Amino acid sequence: MQLKTPKILSDALAGEIQKLTLPKSLYPFLDALHSKIKSAFPEGDPELISSGLPFKNLNKRMNVLRASVYDDSNIKKKFIPILEYLEIPVDDFYSDLFRLRCVPSFFQEREGSELVQYLHRDPWYANPQCQLNFWIPLSPVEEGSGFGIYTEYFDRPIPNNSDQFDYSHWLETGGFQANENPKLQEKIFPKPSQLPENSKIDSVYGSFGDVVIFSSHHLHGTQANTMDRSRFSLEIRFVLKEWIQNKLGPTNLDNLSHGTTLGEMTHIQNGQAIDENFIQNYVAEFARSQSILVP
Repeated sequence: MQLKTPKILSDALAGEIQKLTLPKSLYPFLDALHSKIKSAFPEGDPELISSGLPFKNLNKRMNVLRASVYDDSNIKKKFIPILEYLEIPVDDFYSDLFRLRCVPSFFQEREGSELVQYLHRDPWYANPQCQLNFWIPLSPVEEGSGFGIYTEYFDRPIPNNSDQFDYSHWLETGGFQANENPKLQEKIFPKPSQLPENSKIDSVYGSFGDVVIFSSHHLHGTQANTMDRSRFSLEIRFVLKEWIQNKLGPTNLDNLSHGTTLGEMTHIQNGQAIDENFIQNYVAEFARSQSILVP
């Protein structure tokens, strides 16, 4: 069977970090998101206003802003031309929610910020081994103020507590990007039990119009924002259905999490989910019992 995977994605699956700049003809998608951000901060420059807001106030605005993205069917439609430009097969593209993030200036000095900065692989959070991520800056992000990838650990296990993560419990405590839930304090955030040793960090950064694609299997984490303003970005976690059918993905080195997020991924055009049989067969291929257990 001949796979549809374009080279830019097959290289990303193999661990390469892909960065490109979109032509301005594809800006309608970015402009639509930027317009929503501006409407959420009518007082002035969103990058400055958001950094000056109290934590709870900012969270409240971001919750409304994210919901406006989730509920806008035109957002995904405007993203399709970008997929076509990258020669990614639209009929095979499945993603979860398009997630907006705002990282305020010097957020790392606020209480609780360490939860955001924990190093992790997305599979520790029950994401599929073959998942790739789009990271799209919607405001300028300087080198060192975005997020870091420990590329040397793509093929190297690291001790972690992913065995304590259960996706069904994660949903009970609010899921991703939740900041209000009666069970919020019960959340388990997978992280390494030791820091990476003598490992080079690839800093991911960029400007409006840039797109980064990387494997979610990479060990990565949010870096401190040392800029004088917030950074806004969009994250899109996705798979191609053929990867699920053919059980593709990097070797499971150290993921012991329970459950899978695959059931949350839907087709970009018709909103349908991936067949449950495909999901279960895929999860079984990368089951905990087949992973390299790390003491």
